[in-house]
Amino acid sequence: MTLLSAYIPARRASSIAPVEAMREEFAIPSASSSTRRTILGLALLVLGVVLTVLGATSSSTSHGSALIGAGLLGVGGAALMLSPVLARIVIPPIGWVAGRPFGRPGTLAPSNAVRNPRRTAATAFALTLGLLIVSGISVIGASAKGSVNHLFDNNVRADLVLTAGQQGTVPQPAIDAAAKQDGVGSMTQFHLAFGLLDGAEETGSGVDGPLSAVLALSPVSGSISPTGDNLVASESKARERGWTIGSMHTLTHPGVGSVRLKLVGIYQDSQLAGAWLVSGATYRSLTPADERAAEVGLIRVAPGADLSQVQARVEKATNPYYVVSVDTRAQFKGQIAAQVNTLLGLLYALLALAIVIAILGIINTLALSVVERRREIGMMRAVGMMRRQVRRTIYLESFLIAVFGALLGLALGIVYGVLFTKLLKDQGLSVLVIPWTQALGFLVVAGIVGVLAALWPGVRAARTPPLAAIVDA
Repeated sequence: MTLLSAYIPARRASSIAPVEAMREEFAIPSASSSTRRTILGLALLVLGVVLTVLGATSSSTSHGSALIGAGLLGVGGAALMLSPVLARIVIPPIGWVAGRPFGRPGTLAPSNAVRNPRRTAATAFALTLGLLIVSGISVIGASAKGSVNHLFDNNVRADLVLTAGQQGTVPQPAIDAAAKQDGVGSMTQFHLAFGLLDGAEETGSGVDGPLSAVLALSPVSGSISPTGDNLVASESKARERGWTIGSMHTLTHPGVGSVRLKLVGIYQDSQLAGAWLVSGATYRSLTPADERAAEVGLIRVAPGADLSQVQARVEKATNPYYVVSVDTRAQFKGQIAAQVNTLLGLLYALLALAIVIAILGIINTLALSVVERRREIGMMRAVGMMRRQVRRTIYLESFLIAVFGALLGLALGIVYGVLFTKLLKDQGLSVLVIPWTQALGFLVVAGIVGVLAALWPGVRAARTPPLAAIVDA
């Protein structure tokens, strides 16, 4: 990677003519080089956009995700190539707004920031890349939490949820003990049911207890009643398999046996209910006794009973089975949110690393800029520019570079976060949430980072001796 990253600078260095040594200032990259870079960037942008559109309109989640990912690589590469052009467009208006309170230093800072736009773009890209990743994942994470909240608030009627965490299944004795407690109105269990349904491998759920008491399913046709030898299916599964109300189907568990089931109802697709439902009796008839377990237990508290007291009694009854967790709906949603926040915490650590890299890059760029502009700074000091004005100019220049990189990263991250979220709609991300407050916080942090990175270069520039700088050859 080190050798590859040095290839372009080495080519550029080898093309410098000997007469360039007579020039006192650094040379701006040639127009032809900038034109080639812009053309390549536009080509990457077009390719990235085409791949992104193909992915966003794909009917396959996996295929669409791969295309959008490839599109993101193309657009990200285009952003790097076109950043010098974007810097000339974006930085001046931001500088006009941010620099007005600072008088003349605020006027000089934007022009200094885009004096060498290629170097400015390279400096800002560390923040761009970090914020692209973090803001995109933040959109997906916020949407995941919003989708879980929407799902539970609109579909789950249960008051208490029994789960087993990493264990995966709730022991049947724990379910039985919880169901016997005072104040428990009803207990509904969901079991993992699988086998060959009409010869094809399928996975659904076996249901014990009243379904409508704990889960709101919207019927499309027939009766949503998974009892006896009845089969109830989701709308998409019925359409996929060509099932109709009244049709007969065979569910087989290899080595155990088979049952004939009648399709009595079709419901709208539900992440909670899954593809199809059968009765608990059907589940037990096809599942060996040592393999039976509940995926989740849903309790409806009896009318007039105190929820906190019932929860305490159920927790006490299930204490011997220490893997079992008894939560209210709000607590269960909080657990899901905590898992998402853990993932986001890891990504914020990644952002912190990107910020450290960005600070070092900005310090390096500004220090080099101060050296290159030594005579210019000395001349301004000689005609009356105060040290504090020199420092403010450098601070604002660094601030503009950091904010430019952050804006570009946030824009790309939010756009692609939205696209991935919409593509994963069928996987449960039914609600799109864009964390605007977090995005604004990231932007503020980027501005602060820019100012902090400029402290040392700013002090160094302010200490430039005016006369010595002017006479330096």
